[in-house]
Amino acid sequence: SDWDRWLMMGLIGTVVGTFGFLTHQIIDYIFKIKWEFVETYIQNGNFHMTWIFILGTGLGMIAVSSGLVVLHRSRRRSREQRSRQ
Repeated sequence: SDWDRWLMMGLIGTVVGTFGFLTHQIIDYIFKIKWEFVETYIQNGNFHMTWIFILGTGLGMIAVSSGLVVLHRSRRRSREQRSRQ
């Protein structure tokens, strides 16, 4: 019967959708916090700190996303090498 396939597809869809929603919420929250800090720095006339903060948060997000890709890629390679032996 096909009910088990439909159940598995439904579970996968639910998990992927939940993960995507939570990722979106986390990124949205980070951006809100970032711009609250930036507004405070601009109101105080601290433009250098504003620039550093915006650059730092951008570089931090790039580092996290790139690190996840590299980590996933290296895990996959090591798993493939172990299966060949």
